[in-house]
Amino acid sequence: MDDGTSGTDPCDVRDDLSHGCYIVGEVEPVMNFDASTNGRFVQARDKQIGELVW
Repeated sequence: MDDGTSGTDPCDVRDDLSHGCYIVGEVEPVMNFDASTNGRFVQARDKQIGELVW
């Protein structure tokens, strides 16, 4: 049961992006601040599905 606090909203992308989608600017990986160190970049992963976050 989703209480609305998880940050997810089950919806069909065709409803939200029915006229298309454009990306403006560069797409960059999100840093995992807890796992990264001064000289080592670690990219964040989605907490639910484990995919890399951009």
